[in-house]
Amino acid sequence: MIRRLLARPTIGQLEIVAVVLAALAGLYSIVTTEQMTARLAVVLIAPAFEAAVPLGARVVAPARLHSARVIAALLLAFYVAFAPIGIDNYLYLPAVATLLVVIVLSNRERWREIRSRGGAGR
Repeated sequence: MIRRLLARPTIGQLEIVAVVLAALAGLYSIVTTEQMTARLAVVLIAPAFEAAVPLGARVVAPARLHSARVIAALLLAFYVAFAPIGIDNYLYLPAVATLLVVIVLSNRERWREIRSRGGAGR
């Protein structure tokens, strides 16, 4: 199974990987922070929920899945860019990179659909 994941992961699998990476980064930050408060813990785990937006969109609004992927990547990128001082925001970069790959693959998929629909109508 691991060989199959490494060979050619699907977009859905990459979305799950992004959520796991963001959650692991948040948990690591929670464990290694000296003066942890409940408010700070929510701030540190929030990127995992932001990365999970496309997973929720699959259930709620499948037609808006690409938009949800873009929004999730933007949310995570802005979190990394504007995280409060004292938060190691670089831990979340692998999740951002994974979501950017998801957007590229999603764009390719959308363009294939558009080209196939355009060629069938002629």
